[in-house]
Amino acid sequence: MIYYLKCFIGIALMFGFGYLPPIGAITETGMQIVGIFLGLIWLWSTVEVIWPSILGIIALGMSDYCSMTDAIKNALGESTIWQLFMVMVLIGGINESGCGAAMGQWILTRKFVRGKPVLFLWFFFVGFMTLSVFIGFLATAMLGWSILYNVMEQAGYKKGDKFYPLATIGVYLAASIGSTVLPFKGVKLSLLKAFSDVANAPIDYIGYMLFTYSTTLLIMTLWVIVMLYVFRVDFSKMKNIDFDQLERDGTKFTTQGKIYMGAFGVIILYILVTSFGPKGVPLIDYLNRITTASIFAVMVVILSVVKYQGEPLISFKKMTKYFEWNGVFICASAIQIASALTKDVCGVIPFITEILNPIFSGFNGYMFIVVVIVIAMILTNVANNMAVGLLLLPIVLSFTATLNLDINLVGIVIVYTVQIAFMLPGASAPAAVLHGNEKLTPIEIYKYGGFAFVMIGIVIVFISYPLFSLIL
Repeated sequence: MIYYLKCFIGIALMFGFGYLPPIGAITETGMQIVGIFLGLIWLWSTVEVIWPSILGIIALGMSDYCSMTDAIKNALGESTIWQLFMVMVLIGGINESGCGAAMGQWILTRKFVRGKPVLFLWFFFVGFMTLSVFIGFLATAMLGWSILYNVMEQAGYKKGDKFYPLATIGVYLAASIGSTVLPFKGVKLSLLKAFSDVANAPIDYIGYMLFTYSTTLLIMTLWVIVMLYVFRVDFSKMKNIDFDQLERDGTKFTTQGKIYMGAFGVIILYILVTSFGPKGVPLIDYLNRITTASIFAVMVVILSVVKYQGEPLISFKKMTKYFEWNGVFICASAIQIASALTKDVCGVIPFITEILNPIFSGFNGYMFIVVVIVIAMILTNVANNMAVGLLLLPIVLSFTATLNLDINLVGIVIVYTVQIAFMLPGASAPAAVLHGNEKLTPIEIYKYGGFAFVMIGIVIVFISYPLFSLIL
């Protein structure tokens, strides 16, 4: 009966909330979308992921926001879904070939981390954080989780051990926040250009990269310390690994595994060339037409065409067993519905603006920055981070001159902060992937992820902003 009561509450929010009278600037359509969003959050958190996600798409199609055809098309046509499928195929190939286990064993047996589990984990997080700078969140997170679970299996960790969810969230933080560092593509570039237009000032790319990389490095270092001293994670099992035996009998890199890693190397090279290569060069312009989302698909096609020992290097039929279907369906619904919340037809953004203006005008100096960061982190976990950034930049920057604040640093902080979005599934595409991870429960995400969320806010408010106000 409790299960069916939970289902009833979620379904009632989805289909009944829209009949309530509009609140403030929120329109009738906006009330419908808010109801669907609240219903999804409730069902994802208390019941499960897949059928509520499907029902959310149906509810969206039955609302005044769009037709059922558009709701289905936008859900399955989202570029993140496309990229997620392609990355899962590649990661499946790495696991199938034993390459994931081999990479985990290779990292474990390096002399400078051998027998030092805390140093190993820090090195692991920072390594994937840096990798994410170049290839983005999705591939980094999927690869990092794959290797991490192989390592934990070798060490004897099981679900229920604190190490399991905390390390999983650690990889997510490394991949998601690390992907914010390079400002030349996607949401980051759009927000920085919006900042430049509003502030009538050039974009400080160097300052942005210094702020984001150093802040993220500090966050990952503190996360390891938190695991050790706050949550008192048991690292002893890592010490029980017989490294000499592991070197002798461990999984070796197969030819297929080396080819898969070579494919990732090509992807990294592509991203570097298209990000830093001069514009106007025909080859680079042509490569940019492929886009980051599709370069993984190109690799999948090549590996499907090429045969090794009479078999394709990648077989879709074999790789589907590695698919994280929770992640697929939660992305399909969460990203679309969170985006709908920010559209003019819903009136949610004007409603938030009406609330924010008097709040901001009540503070000055450093406390103003603290309030901005807190509000940015809260809003970006409720609405699309791009929309939140575009909402906050003109409002906040209008106060900087009168408060004698560094407009450049304030802009950098807002652009960085609105990308810290993972507490709710609809907060961002990476958040949807995290909440779709079948190794984590909603309680673990909210408990440990909530702690990480607060920790990140403290780092930005009390360390990064004061430090860079002296440097920049």
